[in-house]
Amino acid sequence: MKGEDSGSAAAFDLSGRELFAADLPARGHDITLRPGSREAAIFARRPGTWFVVIDWETGVVTKQQVASENRHFFG
Repeated sequence: MKGEDSGSAAAFDLSGRELFAADLPARGHDITLRPGSREAAIFARRPGTWFVVIDWETGVVTKQQVASENRHFFG
């Protein structure tokens, strides 16, 4: 079982088929798709200090970015 500081994200198509499921470093806040690609960015719950890029067909995290010291992202 995951700890309280972990999270996950999943997306489904209109027929209920799972498009992806991904483990996150903590609770997520928002997701956005990159047009013309298989990439999606998932942002930390605000004010968050990370975002991940995933392949939304496989759910594989391809990149994780952490904000600079004393900075954060608003998802």
